[in-house]
Amino acid sequence: MSLLSLFLAINTFLGLSTVENPCNFMYPRGTANWGVGVLWLPWDSEIGLYNDKGKKFGKLRRNFRSWSNFEVLDLNNVELTKFKENYDFEWVGGYDLSLIKVFDRSNDKYFKVFGNSEKNGLWISKNEAEDEGVKFLTYESILFNHEIPVEISKFRESANIGVNIEKSCLNLRTIPSKTGNKIICIPGNDWDFKKLAHLEILKQNGKWALVKVTFSEWREIKDEGENDCSYFEIKKEKGWVKAIDDNGFPNIWFSVSAY
Repeated sequence: MSLLSLFLAINTFLGLSTVENPCNFMYPRGTANWGVGVLWLPWDSEIGLYNDKGKKFGKLRRNFRSWSNFEVLDLNNVELTKFKENYDFEWVGGYDLSLIKVFDRSNDKYFKVFGNSEKNGLWISKNEAEDEGVKFLTYESILFNHEIPVEISKFRESANIGVNIEKSCLNLRTIPSKTGNKIICIPGNDWDFKKLAHLEILKQNGKWALVKVTFSEWREIKDEGENDCSYFEIKKEKGWVKAIDDNGFPNIWFSVSAY
């Protein structure tokens, strides 16, 4: 096991979720259903959850006392552990900044959430969300820092960005178009890759981002001393990537602890 893998395993076991991985790389979060965006809830807010028939199922509460800083409660205020196991939260940067996946927002009255935890999903009233200061955010708005809560904006200041695609790569092009010449294909930072990439967004053009890419390579060193990272910069490139795909999925995204 590498030093990085050991470090992350220990942090996961101990629950030290606010500590970034030592090499500051974003590892792919996978291609599971990311829905159409997320809901951000203010601290200490509480909002009702409804089934697909509009009947109240329970409630969602955001506070410091629970895993992922959320509690999903039934009508008797009993916490429902299955929501912890099905990961219907989308983390941004760490477990201390969790967002609620929205699988559908086309309904005039409700957002569909928790699509994995319940057969037909659970729903949050749009009117209640507005009253509680809950905000719907697309992945594009978060990635490009457009009209997002201060809590997320502050996180972005120290966030690391990488390619959010597993076992594949993302084309870096000369112009913000698929017709642009390909400079290189940036790999997703999968665990078994010895060459990893870190991105810095310089400019936006629609769903495209002008990025500076720093490529690093893993090298074995006999005595690391206080250096927790065995990756060393090998080159830089600059160009355009399609940051958000046509379905709203973030092709590039933020690093999180325990990944």
